[in-house]
Order: sequence, then structure tokens, then C-alpha cells
Amino acid sequence: MKVSDYISQSISNLGIDTVFGFQGSNITHIIDSISKNDKLRYLQTHHEQGAAFAANAYAQIKGKTSVCVSSGGPGALNLISGIANAWFDSIPCLFITGQLSNYSDIKNKRVRQQGFQQFDIVKTVSHFTKYAKTLKSPEDIRFRLEKALYLALDSRKGPVLLDIPHNIASSEIDPDKCRSFYSTFSDDRNEVLPFPNMAAINEVLKMIKNSKRPLILCGGGAASLRNGVLADLAKQLDIPVVASLQGLDIIPHDNPLFSGFIGSYGNRYANIAISECDLLLVLGSRLDPKQIGEFPNEFAKKAKIVHVEIDPLEIENIPFPVKSLFCSVENFIKALSVLSNGVFLAHKKWRKRLNHLKEIYPAVDKSDDKTLPNEIIRETSMLFSGNDVITADVGQNQMWTAQSVCIRDNMRLLNSGGLGSMGFSLPAAIGSAVAQKGSKVLCVSGDGGFQMNVQELNTVSRENLPIKMLVMNNSSLGLIRTYQDIVFDNNIGSIEGFSSPDYKVLSKAYGIDYIAVRSAGEILEHKELFLNDRPLFCEVVMDSDTEVHPEPAYKMPVHIQSPLV
Repeated sequence: MKVSDYISQSISNLGIDTVFGFQGSNITHIIDSISKNDKLRYLQTHHEQGAAFAANAYAQIKGKTSVCVSSGGPGALNLISGIANAWFDSIPCLFITGQLSNYSDIKNKRVRQQGFQQFDIVKTVSHFTKYAKTLKSPEDIRFRLEKALYLALDSRKGPVLLDIPHNIASSEIDPDKCRSFYSTFSDDRNEVLPFPNMAAINEVLKMIKNSKRPLILCGGGAASLRNGVLADLAKQLDIPVVASLQGLDIIPHDNPLFSGFIGSYGNRYANIAISECDLLLVLGSRLDPKQIGEFPNEFAKKAKIVHVEIDPLEIENIPFPVKSLFCSVENFIKALSVLSNGVFLAHKKWRKRLNHLKEIYPAVDKSDDKTLPNEIIRETSMLFSGNDVITADVGQNQMWTAQSVCIRDNMRLLNSGGLGSMGFSLPAAIGSAVAQKGSKVLCVSGDGGFQMNVQELNTVSRENLPIKMLVMNNSSLGLIRTYQDIVFDNNIGSIEGFSSPDYKVLSKAYGIDYIAVRSAGEILEHKELFLNDRPLFCEVVMDSDTEVHPEPAYKMPVHIQSPLV
């Protein structure tokens, strides 16, 4: 069997049906083998970064390792943003790059480059992958591939990379005679996802029973709780739930216990809830500066904090006292559910207080003309349901989405969280549409981020994907423009030196339906275009001084936001 055929077969055995990538001379054997596999489809984007972000989203929606391939040199380098995004957001992706034949032999450290497109991608990505290796012999493939696929899912998930020289990809092997990673390794998933000490769980349950104002904070590490187990337990123990950016789709937003998005640009009512709670149960969130603000000691200062985390390094990084539990969030909730069986609590006064905060500080405040984008995004998101997916880019559009989107049923919301890469939403929408066949995708972007991967409009059109693009056009890089106004009194690069194309003409060039709107009411007038299965480009025309409300207040704790109230 050819090495490239072995790779193709191994990928399809995982239940993966699509491989994303971009063609190149050193990856041709692998792409050829993928194309000949009846269980696999090779989907080529128009840039390697687009393929990488699409693979990120595919993995998140499918709940399994995704695969992305590219040639070496510049092709491999173009994957870096997608690899880093998978690293920071704990997404299991296998990246396969082509390499020059006999690369390990011709590698010469005394010269900058010996062969055309020669580049050491493994050395470059080793600091933000869980595993990265260049194959040195054909017989290495079984061990390296098995190990890479195992590590992608082991403990805290993340990206892995195999760099495969062209001559090795085309070599013949007998897989049964190749060394196996599993022949010397025992896969015990309870070891990989450590189970919490039951005495510690009992202590947490006592803390919950003694609390008058408990609150759960969901982070990206709580993704495994989308099956309803968290919502059921929160209802049983009557604990309201708030979310970080990456935890916004853990429980539906029409659940009466859902209490909003926290952080610098979070819902005001959610941040006040954090400041008033007396017990904060943090599930899979690393509590980064965007969540806790500029003054860590002011974050949840009235509360006892329990932090459940699978990564011990994140536990060590918390800047204030917490009770830490090193285990998977899934195992923690399972154990807490067992111990709390038959326990039913009520926190009516606390829930009444949070509902009052929602009423006086709504996510969509029609009395504030600066929240028009919030209203548009809320109304648009209400047109989606079931297993539909929403992807957001980075910048103002991301914050408006996080503040105002309404996730219901089994809907998903994808962001570039830790890396915060502009250009994420469109290729992520492609990966989501391919992974969740039969569902629609709402792709929210700003006029700046959209242009980062605008070439993927061709992929959307070519594949006729049901992606509805909502581009918030305020003729500026709005989030950085606001900062420049405050600090520098100029708009270099965010207004001056920045522009957008005519999106109507652009949409026509790609054969995509186009509309322009200026209000939420106009979204509803075009409702049928959002409900059909064709691609749609919807340009939201806004004033250039549109802002995000609320936003961080200068030199204030995170729960005191601007405009001040």
C-alpha cells in the first residue's frame, strides 16, 4: 500500500468525510489518494488560511478531529493562523504538509535554503502544536499518524502536524509490518480525563447548598456539556448561568437560567451578576483579562470561586484565590450529578434580582441609537434554529454578536477566541456548512475582517453553500477606531487608509444574491432570502461612528462599563 493511500484510509476510518486544503507539488500524492477514497471528499478553498479555518470549524461542529492539507513552503506557512487558532481554542485538527523529497538528507543548517520552497514548518509550529514531526522513513507513518491522532484528542485538545516528504508519500509499505503507537501504549480515557476526588465534589455541593447567590460560568472547556446535562443540573439546583465568549452556545439562550455574556464588552447585567454572586462555579474557562478586567481583585470579589480545569498550567495562572479542581468538566458534572441526586434547591430572590437587571440593562436597548447593530443581529439570529450555525469574525461585529445573538435548540456559535483572528468567520462558515449538512449558517463579519478572506466567496458560490453573510459595514475598523479616538486623536488605518469595495458588484461577480439593509425591520422584509438554501450577501449599512455599548470604562473594574449608569 502506498503511504498516501494509508493516510487516506486512516482518515476515513475516523468517520471524517471531508478534507480541506490547497493543491501544491509536494502534496499531490496525498490529495490524489484522498480523491480516490469513496468515503472522502477533498474540498479546496482559495487560500490555505481559508482551508485551515474551515477545518477548525468542521472539527468544532463534528466533535471530532478534522484534517487540512497543503503543500510545503509558502503553503504550509499560510496555515499558521489556523494552526494557532486551533491551539488557543483547543480544537483537534490534523494538519498535513508536503515537503521536499529526502528533506532530512538535504537539510543544511549552514545555508538559508537548499531546495525550492524548502522550509522547516515543524520547527516553526512546534510551540503551538501538541505534536509536530517530519517523517524520515515510509515505515514511520503508522506510528506518527496514530500518535498524532491520539494526541489531538488527549486531555486538552489541540492541533497536530505531520510534514511528509514527497518521496515518502509515494513509497510502498505494509502497514501490518509498521510499528504501531498503540502496541506500547494503553489508552485509558479515565487517565486522560482525570476524575475528580469525590470528597472535593462533596465540598463543592455543600458550598452550593450554603450559597444564596450561586452562579455558573461556562467557558469553552465546557463544550461537552451541550448535551443538556448542564442545563438539567442548573435547573435542579436552581443556579443561573453566564458564559464567556467561547461558552455562549453551551445552553440555549431562551433557558430562563441563562444570564448573559460576561467580560469587557459583556452584557452589563451579566457582569453585575458576577460582581454580586457569593459562589462562582467556573467550568472550563481560563479567566483571561478580557473576562476579569484590569483589576483582578475586583472580579467576583464577594464570591467563593471554584475553578474546574483540565489544564494544570491554567490552574496555576489564576491571579486570585480559587478552589481548583483538576479534572475534565464532563467528569466533574457527572460526579456532581450523582452526589446531588434528589437535591433540589431554590434561589428565587437571586433569580428575581437577575431578571430585574436584564430588564433595566437589556442586551438590545432601543433607547440607545448606538445599539442598532445589536438589534439587527438579534432579529437576524431569530431566523435561525435547529442545528443552524452562527460564525462571528473579530472586532465590533463579534462583540455585537456575543451581546445580542439568541442561541436556541442545538444552534452553535463559533468564534476565533484566543487568537482573535480577523478573517475567521467566512471560512469557518464554509467548514460549518460542510460539517452540518442540511443546516444554514449565519456568517457575521465586519467590513474589515471580511476582506481578509474575501476570496472564499468563490468557494461559497462554487459549492452553493447555504451561508448567509451579514457584513456590518461602518466604513472603518470600528473597534480600533474607537481606541484611536481616545488615545491618539487620529484614525490612521482604521478610517484614513481603509476602504471597502462595492459589495453589490462583488456579490454579482460571484453569482450571490445581494441586499443592503439599514434596520432590523428591513431584515424581516427579506426574510425569505435568509430562509432559502442559497448563499446570500447582506450588507448592513451603518454610520462610521457606530460603537459597541457597553464597552470597557477607563480604569474601572469590568462590571462598571461605559457609558456609565
